[in-house]
Amino acid sequence: MSPELTADAVPIGGAATAELAPEVHDAFRGSSWGEHPVPGTLPDILHLIRRIEGGDDPADAVDQLTLLERIRHAAGAAQLRVMLGLEATRRAEQGTPEDRTPAGLAAEVGLATRASAGSASRRLGIARSLRHHLPRCGLLHAAGLIDEGTAAQVVTALAPLSRADRLRADRELAAELPGLTWAQAGKRARAIAYALDPQAAMRAAAKAAADRYVSTRPAPDCMVQLTALLPVKEGVAVHAALIRAADAPRGAEDQRTRAQVMADTLVELVTGRSTDTIDVEVGLIMTDRTLLDGDDDAATVPGYGPIPGPLARALVLGGQTSEGEQAQGCHAASVWLRRLYADPETGELASIDAKRRTFTGVVRRLVVWRDGTCRVPYCDAPIRHIDHAEPYAEGGPTSADNAVGMCEAHNYAMEAPGFARHLDPDGALTVITPTGGRHTSPPRRATG
Repeated sequence: MSPELTADAVPIGGAATAELAPEVHDAFRGSSWGEHPVPGTLPDILHLIRRIEGGDDPADAVDQLTLLERIRHAAGAAQLRVMLGLEATRRAEQGTPEDRTPAGLAAEVGLATRASAGSASRRLGIARSLRHHLPRCGLLHAAGLIDEGTAAQVVTALAPLSRADRLRADRELAAELPGLTWAQAGKRARAIAYALDPQAAMRAAAKAAADRYVSTRPAPDCMVQLTALLPVKEGVAVHAALIRAADAPRGAEDQRTRAQVMADTLVELVTGRSTDTIDVEVGLIMTDRTLLDGDDDAATVPGYGPIPGPLARALVLGGQTSEGEQAQGCHAASVWLRRLYADPETGELASIDAKRRTFTGVVRRLVVWRDGTCRVPYCDAPIRHIDHAEPYAEGGPTSADNAVGMCEAHNYAMEAPGFARHLDPDGALTVITPTGGRHTSPPRRATG
């Protein structure tokens, strides 16, 4: 097989695919994938899929599961090829250089696939790498023998290499990938990359250290998942310190599990305070019924999401429930609440308690807390920009009613040719794409 061969140009059957694992050859033999469009309309295809049901024979059921999984992976590979076709079209229309992404493309792909612009941009990067640098990996994906997560691990691990080295690594990995998990594939690809060009790996590691970060993501049951991306030395050192704390002798009265000790130690080391005495400031959005009348409507903590009404009242009371009991997870700490009041019927944010302002821009704060995350459909990215729904240049007022919170990527994408947006009086936001597609996100409820 020529190293220049790309996944979408592979002839079906013959010596070209025979070089790969027999499973790939079998998958392509007699198939029309890559040569002709899938026959039938979308309703026809969905009807056929809906007719699939497991029977009484376990062997048949297992075969069906295997086939459907391969179809799912192959469909994802087809999506990547279609993305590249759309990119070529937009690049020609806009005259975009090869080293830049056409304006608005990631947002357009994201809306079509019900994903954020960031997620779409990552998938476009995977598609480009599979086509131009990893053709055998692309073939395995197209045959449904590996999933997109595995392909992404390989693409990321081999990114520091030159194109020639990536093609070599692609040849070495092809026979192994169908039998590996995505994590195993990433480890194997990194080992090959380090052997092929250790200096490139060192340069990539030095550059990656600049991308270290800490983030939070809401978790069930009023918990938060804290994530840190650190250089290997610092990351291992942090974990080792937590392990030492967990393994240290404790009194019989300390009934915490090892995991709980590690979590508490992390908080104490970062804040410098005991978990029982941390001073916190919490933005809390709730209705007056929840606060004053014991209503059980959910409240909202901006940046996290909904929390139970009783827990919201416990936060207001400094950790005590309305019955005077200590709420689980709440300690006798100094808690400052920035209270916001929402309409009890609609959940719409009505006003802000601005008794404590540390910076100007109450309207901006209200919009960020009201919208929560980017208003563009299917995007959960944090709000970075506040923009006018009706453009200021066209007479749109600078007010909360005409404001939408968006991530940086989508705010820039809305300026690309063919994009438009419309904010309904009820707060629903509709985004119109260059092809005329309309995608609507419902009004944001500040509570619940």
